Amino acid sequence: MAIRRLSEWNETAKTWPLSASLVTIVVTTSYLIWNGYEINWLHALIGLPLMCLAMTGAIYKFMFPAFRRNNITNILVHLLWVSIAAIATSFIATGALHWNVLIAIIPVGMIASGITHGKNMIAAYSYAFEVLSTYAYIAICSIIGIFPMATIIIFMTLPVAFGCSKTMINSIEGGAHLTKDLGARTANLLHMFSMLLAVAFAVARYI
Repeated sequence: MAIRRLSEWNETAKTWPLSASLVTIVVTTSYLIWNGYEINWLHALIGLPLMCLAMTGAIYKFMFPAFRRNNITNILVHLLWVSIAAIATSFIATGALHWNVLIAIIPVGMIASGITHGKNMIAAYSYAFEVLSTYAYIAICSIIGIFPMATIIIFMTLPVAFGCSKTMINSIEGGAHLTKDLGARTANLLHMFSMLLAVAFAVARYI
């Protein structure tokens, strides 16, 4: 029963704000830890859940319907969404604004945008680009030293990303029915990718 309800919950595109908000909080907090910022855990434990509820409640009602119109604005609204959550997380957790957290949160927004994918050729290729480009982004950031090398652990999820992208591309000729569960699969990819990224930041702090 619980597993079925979770699957149904993931299959509705309406649930992306909660998924995106939660993983953004986790990744941002881990990134702050890696950078050595002093975190006020009392404020974090009280303020971050409240902020998450606010992001997935009232703000969602006003923000998302007004901006999502096509593939470009869909990506932008997701990036804006996770950016707001990341900046708010840094302020609640440390009492200061750390704009550098936006660097770490871009991949989260890119994958999150795939949860609300469209059903046409442009949407299919946009989806593949959004999902797969995050791996190139992490690799480049790791190589040039912006991220710790431990972040390459996210490549463990690459087969999942390829599978999702292949399904989306195949739906161009095979029919939209192929993407029936793609929202849930993309949400799962978002969770796995983000959790591994967060673990990498946290572990790198103490290595």
